[in-house]
Amino acid sequence: MGVFVLKVHPRRTSAERAQHSPLLVRRPDHDIDLWVPFSWVRCLFSIFSLTLLITDIPRSGFGTINFEELYPTVAPNTVVNYGPYEYSVVRLSKNDSAQPVRASCDDEAMDLVPLWSYKYDTLSIPSRAMATHLNVSTYPRCVLYDGDCADDLAPDVAFTMLDDLVTSLKNNYFMAPAPRPPLEFFTQTNWIDRLHHIIYRWFDIVYLDLHTHHVHYYDITETQPVEMCQPFPRTSRRRLSARPKFCEFGIPWKMAHPLDLTASTRRRYDLHDHIAIRMALLRKAHPDLQFDLTVIFTHYTYTSAPKSTRTRVPLQAYFSAEDQEITTWIRGQHCDEHGAHCATVLFDDYRYERLYTENAADQLILLTAVLRGLAQFYMWLRVAFLWFGCFHARSEELKYRNVPFTKRFMVAWSTFFRIPAHVIIYGSWLPVLGYAVAHYIDCGLFHLLYYYMWSPSDGVAGLGFWEYVRALSVQMRNAWVLSMFVKLFVLFQGLMLQPRNGETTHLHGVLGIRGFVISTSSALSVFAQYRVPSFRDTNIMAMELLPQPAVGHHSRIARDLDMPTEFGFRYEVEILIASFSVVMTVAALWHLIVATKRCALRQRQSSLGVVFARSYYVPLSVQTLVPLTCMDVFWKTGRSQVETFSSELLSVLRHAKSSRRSRGSVMSTPRSVVSIGRLASMLTAFEHPDCRLCQQTKAAYWQQSQGCVPHEFILDVQARSPRVSSIIRLVNIALMSDPLELLHLSTGNYELFIVQLRRSATRVSRNPPSPYLPPLSLDAYAMYMTDSGRDTALVQSVRSCSLPWATLIECG
Repeated sequence: MGVFVLKVHPRRTSAERAQHSPLLVRRPDHDIDLWVPFSWVRCLFSIFSLTLLITDIPRSGFGTINFEELYPTVAPNTVVNYGPYEYSVVRLSKNDSAQPVRASCDDEAMDLVPLWSYKYDTLSIPSRAMATHLNVSTYPRCVLYDGDCADDLAPDVAFTMLDDLVTSLKNNYFMAPAPRPPLEFFTQTNWIDRLHHIIYRWFDIVYLDLHTHHVHYYDITETQPVEMCQPFPRTSRRRLSARPKFCEFGIPWKMAHPLDLTASTRRRYDLHDHIAIRMALLRKAHPDLQFDLTVIFTHYTYTSAPKSTRTRVPLQAYFSAEDQEITTWIRGQHCDEHGAHCATVLFDDYRYERLYTENAADQLILLTAVLRGLAQFYMWLRVAFLWFGCFHARSEELKYRNVPFTKRFMVAWSTFFRIPAHVIIYGSWLPVLGYAVAHYIDCGLFHLLYYYMWSPSDGVAGLGFWEYVRALSVQMRNAWVLSMFVKLFVLFQGLMLQPRNGETTHLHGVLGIRGFVISTSSALSVFAQYRVPSFRDTNIMAMELLPQPAVGHHSRIARDLDMPTEFGFRYEVEILIASFSVVMTVAALWHLIVATKRCALRQRQSSLGVVFARSYYVPLSVQTLVPLTCMDVFWKTGRSQVETFSSELLSVLRHAKSSRRSRGSVMSTPRSVVSIGRLASMLTAFEHPDCRLCQQTKAAYWQQSQGCVPHEFILDVQARSPRVSSIIRLVNIALMSDPLELLHLSTGNYELFIVQLRRSATRVSRNPPSPYLPPLSLDAYAMYMTDSGRDTALVQSVRSCSLPWATLIECG
């Protein structure tokens, strides 16, 4: 291509326009079609990524998920999002002490008793705690996390350990006459259940849970029938303290009749009635046995902001989840006439569990909807303006000015898909900030929601395909949080670290993150809540036995256990760090494997980087007309790799370069010779003394992985090759078509300088040197004159708002 001119009309008064003619400013040679290769892989990836981007709101909604639409509502802003479940674990029986123990569940025979229910399930925590505290010798040590167990327990082992535990409880705490006060205690246990728990355990980070347990014991021979929640006179303080806490539930717990397995009837029974009915059925089936009932109630409340700190956590959606677990043990015994000696022949283990959540999502749903709506609308504008910018810029080129519209339309799309999708998605501040703040507000509710989606009652994860897609769509919103951190890092690195180390942005490039790292780390984070039974660890770390309760004492203790949840923004940061570390580790291993190959492949891998990479093609408009953070995502361009050439080709290049210099001008040559000339310019860049990155032998790994990146000296506008000018022009099109940047360029009144090389600094030519416009401020212009090493003269200063957009994308 030849040298063209652009007419620049700075804003002047009528008198000034009469005295001054338009300035002729040099436009560098460029050809995007020739020098920026089109990649079908990048095109297809961009189509997929941008489709997800522009359909974010239709796919995942504006704001917080409405829990009332997903779960049964039991009170205002309160739903039951886990359960309620009521199920039989096992029924153990034998005819007499000499007969083997038979196991069954819902009248179906079992050969073995599942170990999960007595070692890993959270409902097993109180029984293991009391077995340890009372030193029940028949309790298997492996069940208490002292050694390894098989996957199941023999029926006789389960029968003996449970029977001896109830006997120890009765003898130590429940020998007083009825009604007996409950036994209350705290437990602190490990909570290893999900994939992210396993990962953080490698770094000695262990999650702990704190539970309150209440144990009630009823001797059926003394209470006929079982009436745990019967009303007592207010003066009966002892009786009131003996009532189970679930009798005081503000939210009713209803269920079908124990014999109505299909729940075909509409009648529902309260929890205590359900226990009494089961007790009555067993007594009717075994009238010759004497029965006792042990009820263990476990209570645990976790909230996004405890009451003591709720005002210190601004703009976070509040929720409080209360986990309630009840284990009932009904024991049938053959006793002598005086009841002094009894032999247990029947043991029934039946459990209830549910979790209900109170949330205040409706208080912030409007704010999150506005933030996500504005961000989504901005992204629509971003994509539309970028395509129109590509169309407008390419239509201004001489070779496309007179071609049909359909041709220019296709060229615009071709140019559009030469721009990396991650630069479009994560380059702008406004949508990243909007999405990140909205995710900060309600991420805790989404974590809670998908935590229980990955928590079926059988202990195995089982999400459907569309549930997984929705979970992935919502969870991947944390990509905006990671992008925000990257922007802050680039801003700090550009404003603080580079000036301190004597580096400049345009010479040393902008250190950014590879686009795939953000999306891959975000996609991996959805598996943080992946659940496998072998992950589970609920080993008891501490136990505290509480004194006999006074009136209402146990209720006060339960209210004090208002523990902060692991879910929320802190959890989001933790899983992002974990997934980001996984991506970095895999990428580093891949890089290490590739580095063992031949030198050429190693150099190619080094130049592209692993996780962090430097974008060396940084327009001069960065930090002047557009912010530095627009370059936070690495822009992969096809840089020269002359180190892969053979020695014979290098000698040919050197000869071709010396021959062209001896002629003093570029002559008309065949196409093959032109290609040799193009490679010769690449060799010049490779040998350029300003490739200072090659001397950075002590750089950190994420810098060192780039290796010595051969690149043309980008600061000298006059010396740029057509390839560099083409890439810079494409980068400018992408950055300056951002809606906020367009507003900034049209209203900003920034002073720029038109400069011109003196005749002594140019080659001998009949034409005088043309002025050119580096978009630099006054300070940057002074630094530019020093670094370029050229004898330049200031022609005129202009205001950025007076220049057409097509001019600005040419001059940077």
